[in-house]
Amino acid sequence: MNPHSKAAPVGTGLSADENSRTVPGTLDVEAVVLAGGHETRLRPLTTLLPKSLLPLAGTPILEHLLCRIREAGIRKVALATPYQTAPLFERFGEGSLGDLKLIYLPEREPLGQTGALMEAVTNLSASRIAVFHADVVGDADLCGIVKTHVRQSADVTIHVTKVDDPGSSLCFSIDETGRVTAIVGSESNLQPAYISAGLYIFERSTIEPINTDSRASIDRGVLPRLLADGCKIVSHDDSSYWRDINTPECLVQASADLINGLLPSPLLPSCGNENLIHDDALVAETALISGGSFVGRDATISPHARVEASIIMDGAYLDCEAVVERTIVGENARIGARTRIRNGVVGDNADVGADCELASGVRVWPAVRIPNGGIRFSADV
Repeated sequence: MNPHSKAAPVGTGLSADENSRTVPGTLDVEAVVLAGGHETRLRPLTTLLPKSLLPLAGTPILEHLLCRIREAGIRKVALATPYQTAPLFERFGEGSLGDLKLIYLPEREPLGQTGALMEAVTNLSASRIAVFHADVVGDADLCGIVKTHVRQSADVTIHVTKVDDPGSSLCFSIDETGRVTAIVGSESNLQPAYISAGLYIFERSTIEPINTDSRASIDRGVLPRLLADGCKIVSHDDSSYWRDINTPECLVQASADLINGLLPSPLLPSCGNENLIHDDALVAETALISGGSFVGRDATISPHARVEASIIMDGAYLDCEAVVERTIVGENARIGARTRIRNGVVGDNADVGADCELASGVRVWPAVRIPNGGIRFSADV
């Protein structure tokens, strides 16, 4: 909770239970999830599947997020899905996830973040809109963010996180009350550096009159315009877990953190283990599965194979003494005996022969076949 937040004014609808993580219905909040876009940095994983359906501990990124939204008490979500909508229908059905109503909004042409947000809002009726990026995972207290928003009488509230290196992200200058006073580039060397953690609360009345390039991002298009127009933008920093899934390495780390219990999820209430192995996987007694690794349905891990902090998808096969470290092995892919892969990606149905050695950063495209000993990064043994 923001330590500078004001006391709740009369009539805000805030719950008397300050420890609750459920948004009171009186606060009238619905959600938009921005779940589209081509994600080239995650290829070949996203050649056939949208990023939001990539697995974290065996469950799609988006499903973890939707369950968090439902757990927080929100009951309607608009999914902005400009890319590969059909797999989302296949996963989540015709419009609900339990008692959470889903509205699919496929785009006839790319709208950009701002355009997708504006379109989504026309399909919702709440006075406050929570906006999520589908590729961000975390454990933010959504109820706490909404309460900050109401107490501060904000037009927009941004969930922020403090980072040592903002990279190419925009940074928010924040005063002692938590109000955003400026939005600047990372070259400004602003300290401390606060960046968006991919979650926003908007007053509906603030979104509807937005007039800016629909292709612009929220951080670079919407927020600077609102700030220039005098809107009150406040921040909420609860130091919770946060990770942007923009590379295979980030996907592997987030999945391991879920299994290790570092990232809570309603779908994995009892995690805190070295591995998560599907009941229908076949794992030899002498195989070692550790570091928060996941092994999917009908996967096979042969004798003396070792899997460290990796994701082994459904139907994958690791032969004897194969070693994969911080690696994603796609569905029905095969890894040959004594092959070692470190910090890599093997696409669906790929076949990596025996005695190969694939070094950091390697990406094997789906259905590619590498012969026995076909690639090595050290001398023959």
